Amino acid sequence: MYVKECDKALSKIDYNLLLDAIINDYGYDDFIRSKNDRANLLMIPKYKDMDDKITKILQKLINHNKLIRTWEQDKTFKHIAINREFEPGNNKFRLYLSPNDDNIYYLIFELIKRCTENNMDIYFKYDITNRVDKIVIYLKNKNDLDSKIKLFESIKSDYPTLFENMDRSIACISKTKVEGVYMAPEKIIKRKNGTDFKSYTQVFVSAISDMKYLLLYKLGNVNIDGETLKKYDRGELLELLKPIASLILGKYGILMYEKNNNLKVYYNEKFPGVGQPLNEDISVDSRNNCLEYGIRLNGNIFRYFILPAKDHNKQIEDLSKYTFYDMDIQEHIRKKLYN
Repeated sequence: MYVKECDKALSKIDYNLLLDAIINDYGYDDFIRSKNDRANLLMIPKYKDMDDKITKILQKLINHNKLIRTWEQDKTFKHIAINREFEPGNNKFRLYLSPNDDNIYYLIFELIKRCTENNMDIYFKYDITNRVDKIVIYLKNKNDLDSKIKLFESIKSDYPTLFENMDRSIACISKTKVEGVYMAPEKIIKRKNGTDFKSYTQVFVSAISDMKYLLLYKLGNVNIDGETLKKYDRGELLELLKPIASLILGKYGILMYEKNNNLKVYYNEKFPGVGQPLNEDISVDSRNNCLEYGIRLNGNIFRYFILPAKDHNKQIEDLSKYTFYDMDIQEHIRKKLYN
């Protein structure tokens, strides 16, 4: 499933969105916040009424002995499982959809209706706050993914307007056959210090940070801010960003695509493996205008090579001529926080 060749999938990425995230210095909240500024859905009467109707439908199905489980997550998401357990640790992939507010509950109703009528299992959650990832589907395996893609194809065929004017997170880079429906891996890598990323979006935020530092290095100045970046020729920035993005996405193993009906995940030699910590640490020394390129030696000890931004035309892989120092990753994190 993990492959090193994916030129076609890389060519479909919207690099303009990645560049926007770098220029505007997006953090986690920027990736999950919806562009539509509104209150919690349940505070708006018409949506509260629709939510109550979904609750009543589910209760009626439960009363008719349908296998349905529900729970509410931190007043943020409502989870629904039909004909299956929640089993958060046993899922391998996710689907993301961001329908507009008027379509959310109609899509939820169709999912419930079609799965119960066809004895199909599904586990999904829907947002009631104001996140861009409005509906998230949890998938057990490739067959489950194929089944849910067909389900959305069927719904879109019958009700195409439900898929109009969909939003998307910049973190949604892996397209499916259905426009507006994106996929992502559930099983992900760990942070370089061995701790868990809490979500796919957090992994993506880390990847964008790496892309930003490498882009600034390639421009010869790690201190360039967003306003200054906006003054650069955007076409030139995109040409610099594309190979950098390819390198970083391969390291994180988060770009998925389908080829010949097989599911693929793009990776490169820097990808540590699912559940394994990153072996590379990319940061900058703003005072000295340098890129600090760290490679794990053993345990939590990294060797940090000091790459002056004035040498940005040289290949990073040729590290033998650069000075370096060895440091525990936790000490390095603290060093960056206090400098």
